[in-house]
Amino acid sequence: MPILLCVACVAAGAYGVLHDQRTYWLSPDDYHAFKVLQFRVPPDQRNWLGAAIVGWKATWWMGALVGGPVVLAAFAFRDPAEYRRRCVRGFIVVALVAAAFGVLAWLYGSATIGPDALPAFAYPEGVVDRAAFARVGVIHNASYAGGAAGLAAALVDMAIARVRAAGHGR
Repeated sequence: MPILLCVACVAAGAYGVLHDQRTYWLSPDDYHAFKVLQFRVPPDQRNWLGAAIVGWKATWWMGALVGGPVVLAAFAFRDPAEYRRRCVRGFIVVALVAAAFGVLAWLYGSATIGPDALPAFAYPEGVVDRAAFARVGVIHNASYAGGAAGLAAALVDMAIARVRAAGHGR
């Protein structure tokens, strides 16, 4: 179980690194005017590397938060190989749902947020492209919500698998 929780934290951190590489591309302002200060990124790393650092720091802990219930729910499967398989499947379900929420948020933000339609965000000093900054804020928030929805989906998936296994006498 502790190893699987570590796997969940590494997977969540890796997801954050990839996620923040994409959002850095969408809005460098989000990092240069906000995230680098929030996460205390050194000045010489305020680039793609800094975005990766921010992504890791902002999400690794979601692995513990989401991974804990997944590894506990997987105890319903007594076979060690099936237990591990269900945990990994649960982690994948969480990541896919979180990614889907992020993509949907990007589509929503792209369709609804523009220079003439800005949400009432607190825009830090130095933000040049407020629309891109707001879109990335929506994507980040939706991705965290996606992690929670992914956890629910993973637990439902495990419950269905357990019921089916019980129906087959396992």
